[in-house]
Amino acid sequence: MRLFLVLFFLVSNICAEGFSQKKSLKKSVPYGLETVPKGLIYDWAKLQLRCSNTNFYWTPPIVARGLAYSTFTMYESVAPAMTDYQSAIKAMRLQDVNKEINFPIVDSTKNYHWGLCMNAAQAQIMLDLFTFDDYDHLTSETKAEVIALETKWQEQLSKGVSKEVIKYSIQHGKAISKSIFEWSKTDGGHNKYHHYDNFPQYYVLPKFEGSYQYTHRTERFGLLPFWGKNRLFISNNLVEIPDPIKYSTDKNSDYYKQYNEVYEVSKKLTTEQKEMAIWWADRATFTATAAGHSFSIALDLLEKENTKIPQLLETLFKVSIALNDAMIACWRAKYTYLNERPETFIKREIDPNWSSYLFTPAFPGYVSGHATQAAAMAEVLTSVLGSKYKFTDSTHANNGSIDGGKLKFRPRHFNSFADAAKETADSRLYGGIHTSQDNIVGAKIGSQIGKNLVLLRLKK
Repeated sequence: MRLFLVLFFLVSNICAEGFSQKKSLKKSVPYGLETVPKGLIYDWAKLQLRCSNTNFYWTPPIVARGLAYSTFTMYESVAPAMTDYQSAIKAMRLQDVNKEINFPIVDSTKNYHWGLCMNAAQAQIMLDLFTFDDYDHLTSETKAEVIALETKWQEQLSKGVSKEVIKYSIQHGKAISKSIFEWSKTDGGHNKYHHYDNFPQYYVLPKFEGSYQYTHRTERFGLLPFWGKNRLFISNNLVEIPDPIKYSTDKNSDYYKQYNEVYEVSKKLTTEQKEMAIWWADRATFTATAAGHSFSIALDLLEKENTKIPQLLETLFKVSIALNDAMIACWRAKYTYLNERPETFIKREIDPNWSSYLFTPAFPGYVSGHATQAAAMAEVLTSVLGSKYKFTDSTHANNGSIDGGKLKFRPRHFNSFADAAKETADSRLYGGIHTSQDNIVGAKIGSQIGKNLVLLRLKK
């Protein structure tokens, strides 16, 4: 009997220990990408657009830069959970060995909750990008929205998660964000969000035949004249920019003809062409600018296609980096060649009473920023959704109408991303603010940059 009790006691202990180990094993199963809801990604990306939309000094290049760093942060905050993907910084090092970011080390003994990591990282990068150096670029309402979104998702994602895991997951996400923000300070675009940095009064505009001059409707100083010197994310995107057409006032010259084309087109604009011009105008504070428009298209279509999270994060990252590098290349062209706008040439050489349909921007014409960034976006989205992907852009569909209801913000329908990029470029010709040369060359530059992003391998 004693022997039986001893054996019973031993077996019971062994079974109890085994059960305890199973319970412990169950608790230690690592969190994976399933902890990252798609809604978390879309909520933060859409909030970034809304915040960009409400800031007058978040001009097109700055919006593109902000999107690049926020989606970079988004991707990196969960990269270790994407088993088939590698860190973006590792992928970029294959093209530029000089890129160094002091990333926090992932502690292999910790079971990170990746949804909490991303949520904390996105809140941190948003606050850092929009609020720094005692200068707040968020209204009290939008700042409260950032904090509310972080709180909402933190509460939702923390259910059933230990306090310890919650704490170090949030700390890791914020550390990722901080490391990326510190790196962003060295790119040449940091802290350029004030009025005096967007339009530096110390910049002296060169004067020569055919040089850009401020028009009567653009009395500010030139917008971000040094932005073209900023660091690119992808070094291959330092693309060659061809010299523009040589200046001439000869009516038979290509130079004269390109401006005369703008003049002739402006005299017979159709309702469709006017609506096209206002749809893609995307002025700062009224919209999230052209870069935000392109990002919005990507976001909308990826959500519609129910894109899986790894590809969703990869695509948003590539689109944003393409937009950022495209705007840098475009601004390099603008302030290298300083080509005059149609309004200047046409008033001087063709018709002194002429004015452009759209507001003439406060920076040189060659090349078109809209054409450049749209072409870059088109290349990335084509690589994901195909060259014959039909879609509708409803970005401004709720904007109603203008000009007494004569012109409406109608959703635009396209048979491909290439078609959308071309219409974006053409809209600037109809607006009277760019020549065909500005658009054609800009599109070529943007297309090359977009293709370089397509070639960037984030998959292992």
